[in-house]
Amino acid sequence: MSKLRIWLIIIALGAWTPSQALAQTLSVAVPRIQHLLTADNSGIYQQVMALALEGSGIALDQKFLPYRRALREFEQGKVDCIYSFTGVLQSRLGVDKVIYTYPLGTFRFYLFTEPGAAIMTSVPDTFGKTIGGIVGHDVYLKPFMEQGMVIDWVRTEAQLVEMLELGRLDAIVAALPDMQPFTNRLAHAADQPLLEDFDRLNCHNTEGNRAAIQILSENLRRLHGQGRYEEIAGDYYLPFSHP
Repeated sequence: MSKLRIWLIIIALGAWTPSQALAQTLSVAVPRIQHLLTADNSGIYQQVMALALEGSGIALDQKFLPYRRALREFEQGKVDCIYSFTGVLQSRLGVDKVIYTYPLGTFRFYLFTEPGAAIMTSVPDTFGKTIGGIVGHDVYLKPFMEQGMVIDWVRTEAQLVEMLELGRLDAIVAALPDMQPFTNRLAHAADQPLLEDFDRLNCHNTEGNRAAIQILSENLRRLHGQGRYEEIAGDYYLPFSHP
């Protein structure tokens, strides 16, 4: 081997870094979540994830999709990862088939009513009432629907609030922080959520994805501890603790 070739190999090895060894692009299905996940990648979770990606050697190829299509793309293996739906995916695919990052945030489903109306906190409170919800949220609310909650579906939170104020709904079943812009026009029992869980980046359980999830989780945990989540989310931040 010539001296020149040896020196080229030495130079190449000297330029090698661990992040380059882990260089990876993950395809990600992105469902619409008000202010958190958006088509232009400016959503709160996407901003937090962008910080976690810095210097990691990992890139995301994000596909903004309707709820059900986003789920279908992941379940059919057409994308590596998807935001949110951790529990739903584990129940459908198996706990060992889905891996996930440190939380990007938490969400809580409530029953919202107009100020002055009776507060609702449980499924029986909705019996005989007209309840509105967001298209796609049935994947979370299925257990309550099986208990007898009947829901009329619309596409946006703003539509729900307008329908409530026009008397076309008795209550709204929706999540915070999604409903944050409208909380001054609504009433709910803050200490009695119907459902509470974390939003995460979920991926298929492969060796390459496990390495990426570990790196991203370490970075996300650090960002959360530094207060960056709250800094980015502002009024949309819901405090949470996680090991």
